[in-house]
Amino acid sequence: VAWIGTCTDIHDRKTAEIRLIEAEKQANAASLSKTSFLANMSHEIRTPMNAILGFTELMLDKEQSAEDRVDCIHTVQRNARQLLKIIDEILDISKVESGRLQIERVEVDITTLLEDVRSLMRLPALDKELNFSVSLKTPIPRKVITDPTRLRQILLNLVGNAIKFTHTGFV
Repeated sequence: VAWIGTCTDIHDRKTAEIRLIEAEKQANAASLSKTSFLANMSHEIRTPMNAILGFTELMLDKEQSAEDRVDCIHTVQRNARQLLKIIDEILDISKVESGRLQIERVEVDITTLLEDVRSLMRLPALDKELNFSVSLKTPIPRKVITDPTRLRQILLNLVGNAIKFTHTGFV
């Protein structure tokens, strides 16, 4: 009476299977994230595009006063800038994913940068009937070494979100 058996080490195969399952989960999560991102971006793009189309249609009305036409033109300009901003952000995401985003390191005048942000965000704040101002609670350096494009983008996003989600009062 005997016992005959074999022993096969399947540890490496099981480890590879676990890694494969984990990689598949990550790929599915990435796919879902991209689908969600594309749905969100299409909504973000449609909003200013609909305003541009609607206001250009209004400008074709021969009965419209010159003042109303100028208001329409300003609205079209604002929404075109918003659309350009969205496209720039999409391109930046693409550059980050491909490893091609280059960060500048230059001297930037903070006062000028803040004034630029203030002037760009003044109209969206006025449209929502919000008070908007830039004030510093503590002294800051006049110049810093940074990437002016990225810093400007960060500040515009922060202020833009503040305006977007503030319904009364001030930003």
